Amino acid sequence: MKEDIGFVYKWRNVNNGKYYIGSHKGDVNDGYIGSGLLFTRAVKKYKISSFKREILYTGKKYKEEEEKILKKIDAANDNKSYNMKNEALGGSFKREKNGMWHKKQTDETKNKIASASKKMWDKKHRDAQSKKMVGKNNPMYGIKKSKFTINKMKQTLRTKKENWGFLGHENIHSASFRKILRELILKGKYSSPRGLKILELENFTYRVPKYVRFMNFKSRKLSIKYIKKEFLWYLKGDKYDTSITKYASLWKELINEDGSINSNYGQYIFSNGMFEKTFNELKKDKSSRRASIMILNNNHFDGKTKDLPCTYDINFRIRDDKLTMTVRMRSQDGIFGMGNDLPVFSFIHEMMYIKLKDIYTDLEYGDYIHSADSFHIYEKHFDILKKITGYNMPDETKKRSKHDRLSLVLCPKISCSTEVDYLIKNNYKKIPDEYKFTKWLLT
Repeated sequence: MKEDIGFVYKWRNVNNGKYYIGSHKGDVNDGYIGSGLLFTRAVKKYKISSFKREILYTGKKYKEEEEKILKKIDAANDNKSYNMKNEALGGSFKREKNGMWHKKQTDETKNKIASASKKMWDKKHRDAQSKKMVGKNNPMYGIKKSKFTINKMKQTLRTKKENWGFLGHENIHSASFRKILRELILKGKYSSPRGLKILELENFTYRVPKYVRFMNFKSRKLSIKYIKKEFLWYLKGDKYDTSITKYASLWKELINEDGSINSNYGQYIFSNGMFEKTFNELKKDKSSRRASIMILNNNHFDGKTKDLPCTYDINFRIRDDKLTMTVRMRSQDGIFGMGNDLPVFSFIHEMMYIKLKDIYTDLEYGDYIHSADSFHIYEKHFDILKKITGYNMPDETKKRSKHDRLSLVLCPKISCSTEVDYLIKNNYKKIPDEYKFTKWLLT
């Protein structure tokens, strides 16, 4: 069997001194130039005659040698380099290095993408494409991957598991939300408070496993940006801060005459020190039943206030070495309310867990329990409910089987108790590298 021989090359632009390093399986005289994104753009602009090539290595380990060279000189961070990564294999590029960074697509482009996507997921189209790719028709048929490529693929999978394995499979997340919403369909009743038709389930309690936070179904159109902004708003805990109205106009209708917003829960949790007092209560007494943070109070029922918070309180308990959190609400909307409530309350739960873990080393991150006097969905969101659950409404006889798929949101863990303190201090000028959750929150 003929062994795979390749080479590592370096192209230098004689006009500006910029260079590109790559590798290729084949002969140095086979006419191959290169495939790097920035490099190919430069070749198109300056023509290949403006570049001089140097061969850095020839042999079987051309991929390994390319990567060694790239990492040694840190080409990806060199202003004189066309290389975007210090790796021999391609991949995705984030933020500024992504060609679509801060670019908006036209409506025409969006429609083309939607049309192509719809065709791609059509069963007949997928079956036809599958048949075309069987056996010798598959471009990878008979091609044996090199040990280097196999090891890189394994390393990618290991890294993904190490970084995001704690989230579990997306089915755990989607099943949790579907179970909640299907129960609403099966047991809920129609009602019309304030003249608005809703499907309602009274005195409803549901349980969510750790790290199950984001109701990120296609039809739900969850805004991760808004969730981040809302949680940062909570952390600041200023009831007179109306900056949240930039990200959700509904808050404009809830501003009181004195300029305050009652439903900035941060004023009851962080800025008044209740988070720390609750932590100290459980630190003092592991089995305490007093680790509660009250939100709704008598002052909110003053006729002058426009905003009546939906949440009564948050309670933390340690039982069987697990920290459980219960949130109690008078009212919760199951589509937009739950979609935004769950992440921020879950973050608070994790923050308390991380702080207490320093005290009780055997402590585990327990479930989040949510209780609502009225758990409901408005008529305008009935179609979203059907798409997520795969069920029709109680008064509809037609059976439905298809449901939306959930996409995981890759949100990092909170690293340590000092990151919790850092979040509460609300001063994010210099973020330590290990505070990945804080960095995620601010991006």
